Amino acid sequence: MTSSERLIRLRALPAHLALALAGALTLAPLVWMLGISLTTPRDIGGAALRPVPSHPTLENYRTALADSDIPLHLGNSVVFAGGVTLGLLCVSIPAAYALSRWRFRGQGAFVAAMLIGMSVPFVVTYIPNFLLLSRLHLLNTYPGLIVPHMANAFGVLLLMQHFRAFPTSVIEAAHLDGAGSWTTLTKIVLPAVKAPILAISLSVFISTWNELVWPQLVANKPGSQVLAAGLAQFASLEGGVSYGPLMASATMTALPTILLFLIFRRRLLAVTLEGAIR
Repeated sequence: MTSSERLIRLRALPAHLALALAGALTLAPLVWMLGISLTTPRDIGGAALRPVPSHPTLENYRTALADSDIPLHLGNSVVFAGGVTLGLLCVSIPAAYALSRWRFRGQGAFVAAMLIGMSVPFVVTYIPNFLLLSRLHLLNTYPGLIVPHMANAFGVLLLMQHFRAFPTSVIEAAHLDGAGSWTTLTKIVLPAVKAPILAISLSVFISTWNELVWPQLVANKPGSQVLAAGLAQFASLEGGVSYGPLMASATMTALPTILLFLIFRRRLLAVTLEGAIR
């Protein structure tokens, strides 16, 4: 190893240590959650500083499944998060393609309005959306949960940049061969932008899966609750908090999104770096 290589590594050492510390702080709550979920109830009081249980058990998971409606809530969460993701893509892809390829009067103002709309938190629209859904009799229904999330400027603006970067000559050649706009979009453009579409899908799915306030507001009946709302209700049951079953429920709630991230993390990172380079 040359002196210049040693110098480069020494300069990078603080950044690596900072990243390692950030990773440890991020993983620590997950490790403790998993450890407590595998700890027997009588040992939980003394396991606060011991994330790995001495006698692992699945009793907390059996208790959580028996005392809560996790399978029902899991199905509702899959429909909620999957429906929002699919609906947002169905709205964002055509809108982004139209804004990137067609020119019309007021287009700049329209894009500016979307940028301004992104600065408004969704929580601000809770009351108007709730009143509208109530009048339409959509409370405690899947459409009531899903439809208000489908109009999101984030997906439109992100995909619009990728559609603009797509070679115009390829699109013009497709039109000369007789392909319409919809055929060009679905057969030529979309296969080339699968990575950003996957990144948007993962981001939307994970954020929707973890959402709590909106599902509690519009789907508060036991049969229509999602996992996050069911977990909050399970934590507030009378008789005190059972930390073992509670952590087991939290582990089952977090596991699907963690697995999705681990499976697709390379593609997600590639899209993030691509956007940073641009």
